[in-house]
Amino acid sequence: MTGRHPSRRDVVRTLAAGAAVTLGAPAILRGRFRLFAASSAEYSARAIRLVEETVVVDMLNQFRFPDFREKPVKSQLWMEQPGSFTRADYELYLRSGTRVFALGSGMPSYDAGLKWAADWNGFFAGYSDWFLRIDEVADFARLAKDRSKVGVMLTMQNADHFRTLDDVNVFWALGQRVSQLTYNTTNKFGSGFLADDDQGLTPFGAQLVERMNQVGMAVDVSHSADRTTLDGIAASRKPVIFSHASCRALLPGGLRAKTDDMIRAMAKTGGVMGIPFLRFMLKVDEPVTMEHALDHFDHAPQAQVAGARIEHAQHVGILGREIQLAVGVKRGGMRISGLRGVLRDLARRGIEPADRAIAVARVPDAAVGCRHNAVGAGRDRQLELFHGTCRRIEATDQG
Repeated sequence: MTGRHPSRRDVVRTLAAGAAVTLGAPAILRGRFRLFAASSAEYSARAIRLVEETVVVDMLNQFRFPDFREKPVKSQLWMEQPGSFTRADYELYLRSGTRVFALGSGMPSYDAGLKWAADWNGFFAGYSDWFLRIDEVADFARLAKDRSKVGVMLTMQNADHFRTLDDVNVFWALGQRVSQLTYNTTNKFGSGFLADDDQGLTPFGAQLVERMNQVGMAVDVSHSADRTTLDGIAASRKPVIFSHASCRALLPGGLRAKTDDMIRAMAKTGGVMGIPFLRFMLKVDEPVTMEHALDHFDHAPQAQVAGARIEHAQHVGILGREIQLAVGVKRGGMRISGLRGVLRDLARRGIEPADRAIAVARVPDAAVGCRHNAVGAGRDRQLELFHGTCRRIEATDQG
């Protein structure tokens, strides 16, 4: 097999060949396969199957960071020059294992937000055979049936582009489905985690939450300060999410991490928490390894029920920004082997996606902007997403 990302046919062929070779091998060696010529990493058949069969959603992924060593910069070229996004570029995203990329951009003004939305909608129109903008719950089902398309969700890491409450409706119509209330500092809606004084959710912020609930735009408080986080959760009638946050119990003094009280409050709304693979959000000092990331997966479900371990960790998921296209990549001392490797390591801890080895997130319709849910329909619709419902079981193999 070459160094390219494997197609579904490649994976099936590899599994079939591997099964014939390992029939007489010890149990620990059965069902483990190398997928990439450039990497010695091995993945279990279960991890491969999960990624291949599941609509994997990355809750924060800027699609491609600007790399100014490139001439021209690809991330800018793709937005500005029709036809510059090639089939080879598309194949990279299609074979990454991630089916939906939630962009998590941040625009400083209304006008900047309009341009950003226009650029992306133009991109979708130009490559409609390859990409699907995620507008509603049914779009996840469409991706499950059509494996040739990559989903993209328009999401924001701040709310500074909202001048008025009616602007929420404008951006909803343009495709935005998630917005953080704040980024790192204080704005007219509340306080970010770096604010000198956490003033909590402002009256305008409370009105913003109400309008977002009405249209079906999910409230994200990942970067919000403590009081603003709890206020935002309390103000919402719909699920609130932490698209990317870790557990402060494991990161003392980490203001970007969430306390157990916050995690419990979020879970009670029906939201979901994405565990990031960013070193500074996992451990206070070096070295940082995959084991430290797994510690947060272990802790978050306990926090949801005040310390008692439960079978279903219904509100914990994986944030893939650091792993979305990585194959055996070493980043600052932390070796990451892509989504399949993360699933392998979770299984080693006894943490496995629930329901027929497919992670099923209890993510209500409002979390993906389905307008009919804004008037009360289908709060606990089951979605086949990678982020969400994990359960602790005894591992039946080594990954």
